[in-house]
Amino acid sequence: KVSATVSAGVEFRQIENSSVQEGGSPVFDGSLFDQPFDGTTVALTFSRRTQNSATLGGQDLHSTEVILSLRQRFLQRVYVGLSVGYQNSSYFSTFVGFSATRSDDYYFLQASADLNITRFWTIGLFYFYRQSDSTLGTFSFYDNQLGLHSSLNF
Repeated sequence: KVSATVSAGVEFRQIENSSVQEGGSPVFDGSLFDQPFDGTTVALTFSRRTQNSATLGGQDLHSTEVILSLRQRFLQRVYVGLSVGYQNSSYFSTFVGFSATRSDDYYFLQASADLNITRFWTIGLFYFYRQSDSTLGTFSFYDNQLGLHSSLNF
């Protein structure tokens, strides 16, 4: 009914041809799953990692994320799901004399309804809302998506 996994450590980055050295950053990844009732699943996932910036040269970032998901089965073939999440990305410089001050707060909400047509085929509808608030205005956005999805599992 309940399961949990956690891994944690410290990451040290040394940047070639730079005197910038990070004193160590905690990294972790974990999840908690619960099935309180038959057909009901609750999941909590969380992580923190350090990664390279894909958009800004000379910068890396610490990314911390938490996601809560709920899924309920109805009538043996219909599933309704809801997920909410938050991620913070905090940028730091990899060059001496260069200041990196960007920070992003990213939020999302996803609702879905799925129907198992057969044991192998599922179709569904979803709604996805996401928003990012950044200290650099050009990286802020919000988005609404509505879609249909299908999957075949063998």
